[in-house]
Amino acid sequence: INTSLYPSLSRQADQNQSSLNHVYDRILRYLIITGLPIAVGGSILADQIILLLGGEAYRGAIDVFRILILVSPLMFVSEYLGYIVLIRGDEKVAARSVVASTTLNIIANILFIPRYGMMAAAVITIITEAVLVVQYSYVLHRKVHFNLWGSIIAPLIAVALMGAITLLLRDHVHFVITIMVSAFVYLPLLLLLQVVGQDEMRFLRNLRTRSEITVA
Repeated sequence: INTSLYPSLSRQADQNQSSLNHVYDRILRYLIITGLPIAVGGSILADQIILLLGGEAYRGAIDVFRILILVSPLMFVSEYLGYIVLIRGDEKVAARSVVASTTLNIIANILFIPRYGMMAAAVITIITEAVLVVQYSYVLHRKVHFNLWGSIIAPLIAVALMGAITLLLRDHVHFVITIMVSAFVYLPLLLLLQVVGQDEMRFLRNLRTRSEITVA
């Protein structure tokens, strides 16, 4: 998604800068509402996912997967915010942010992996992405205004309620049923909390029309 949108957002930055803030906010919202259930659901169902895909031989990976999957929304957001920084012409800022996070990652790996193993690697991965998100957010907070309720707080509430349902069901019903019920709970919650609605449908239709015109 990030890679495919980057060229069109770059063109729009030259042609219609005033409307970009609205577009930025919506895309961030879509990435977050996609990444959060992957992280929460994947963490809760880590044992069932690993045993289904790898069998008993991979049981030792369950705890690592349970932690590492939490990086999903952070990776979605860090890459996206990085593109916004680039679109705004702050290449040096983006480079410094990546260098800082990479340096932190390398130093932390050297210090903690020999002692704590792959669990440390998983935690360090999350911290690295979080630091990158914080750096990009700091750079953009005065330039791009995101809707904190619609893009962050409301999705967190929705995924927390979805996670509670997933946690209640995981030991009592089939793995696939748990995923289906969780999804059916999550989507109405997004509507109820007004994270998505008719505006989103119109936005997606307009985005598709714009893409078709560009291709033509």
